[in-house]
Amino acid sequence: MEQDYSLPETDEPNETDPLISAVRSNKELLVTKLLNTGVDVNKKSALSGETALTVATSMGYIGYVKQLIAAHADVNLAETQSGMTPLMLAAQTGNLEIVKLLLDAGADINTPHVMYGQDSGYNALTYAQKGNHKGIVQLLKEKEAKESIIEETVVPTGTVSTLDQAIMLGDTAQVKKLLAQGADPNTQVPGMGSVLSFACATNNTEAAKALIAAKADINTVDTSSGFTPLMMAAQMGNKELIELLLKEGADVNIAHRIKGKPTGLNALKIAQNGEFAEITDLLLSAGAKE
Repeated sequence: MEQDYSLPETDEPNETDPLISAVRSNKELLVTKLLNTGVDVNKKSALSGETALTVATSMGYIGYVKQLIAAHADVNLAETQSGMTPLMLAAQTGNLEIVKLLLDAGADINTPHVMYGQDSGYNALTYAQKGNHKGIVQLLKEKEAKESIIEETVVPTGTVSTLDQAIMLGDTAQVKKLLAQGADPNTQVPGMGSVLSFACATNNTEAAKALIAAKADINTVDTSSGFTPLMMAAQMGNKELIELLLKEGADVNIAHRIKGKPTGLNALKIAQNGEFAEITDLLLSAGAKE
């Protein structure tokens, strides 16, 4: 655990909110200190429109989600750029515990996903269904989530212009098209690292395959979060992605660092912390060190 209260350096020069930076960089003491001083927990990133809660949710930081909810974070506040609410992000990444926390805190189960000012036709249930997160689908339906009617005329397949947008919408054909047109497979997504890490964060295996085929750097380290694609896949508990990354030569022993300082984490430790036994075994078999 980091013991200093200094703000982490990030790859986001326009970022102005210390709480978002602290959550993203996993600085536990700083997050607690900031919350205790009464910072605005709902302030959005000047760069991406994220909130501390959406960042914590995207990265699977359950402890921070609990802290932010206790500090009265708005559980229904969507990101400005992506239009994603915390519940949508939790459903998309398959984090059942965070879904439960958000629902208990009053998250609106049927909020529509509004992207570029228009209803995309998706909601939290849609994202859970697309990711085949059966436990979350079951829970949302038990809570009377409505089946979303996807209007292809709103955000039509094949029309988004960036890799991260196509990955978020699960439009693998458009991912491949953009790559064929020369899109950089190592493009960075603010707060998430490379588009390959973003594909892992959203459990989009097909997009990850396309990016790897286009020579994406499989071991790229996000200077903000310190995560590699393998670490992100381990955090998501996605065995298929882990197998893909290992097959393609991912380094299992890259140490997680923030501001150049080791945190004691690596892909194996992240999998162990998440109690993903099969992934732990895979990483150990691939030579991961305790």
